[in-house]
Amino acid sequence: MNFGLFLLAIAPVAAVIWFVYHKDKYDHEPLKYLILAYVIGLACAAVVPFISGKIQWLPEQYRGTQIEVFLTAFVVIALVEETIKFIFLRGLFFNRSVFNEPIDGIVYGVMIGMGFATLENIYFIMDGGWQTAVLRMFTAIPAHAVFGIVMGYYVGKAKYVPHKNLEYSLKAIFVNIFLHGIYNYILLQEQYPYLGILAILGLLVSFRYVRKMIKEQQDASPFKH
Repeated sequence: MNFGLFLLAIAPVAAVIWFVYHKDKYDHEPLKYLILAYVIGLACAAVVPFISGKIQWLPEQYRGTQIEVFLTAFVVIALVEETIKFIFLRGLFFNRSVFNEPIDGIVYGVMIGMGFATLENIYFIMDGGWQTAVLRMFTAIPAHAVFGIVMGYYVGKAKYVPHKNLEYSLKAIFVNIFLHGIYNYILLQEQYPYLGILAILGLLVSFRYVRKMIKEQQDASPFKH
């Protein structure tokens, strides 16, 4: 990979990180924990292919069918990726003292997601070149940002609405599995490549909702006043 492609792989990730960091207006997270979350995301991206490979088994009669596409999108990709990201977000950051306002869930969720997206982006761009780099700048990177915000939003709710801890924790996983699964299911329709437009439209619609999530968690900050 040449230097130009490398920059194109990491530039959209850096833009998302900058955006979310500055949305945490009232009490910025310590740099060492932001780096930790990002590195964890990188590690998740390195481990996920091995886990996915272990469950990517299907009887011969279903190969090449919509059943295979569905299972690949929702189980092999979405279930594995979102579950492992949730485990680390909840397990390593939820009970830390630095997680001291609801929006911190979004910040750490996005940092893990962007770490994951960085390694994944480099992998795909090494194979696909400039065209893939530009395409993923407007699809995969924004998608991972949305998934990180949604997961972080519900993890933040789980911490600060403790009587609904289980409900919001389950939403953090399963809402994301649904969103991620739908996104991948559309993109994996090789015989209908024009359906990719639906994925992009879906992302555009989701931006409106995740902006509301960010605003809600900003307004709930104990450091606002």
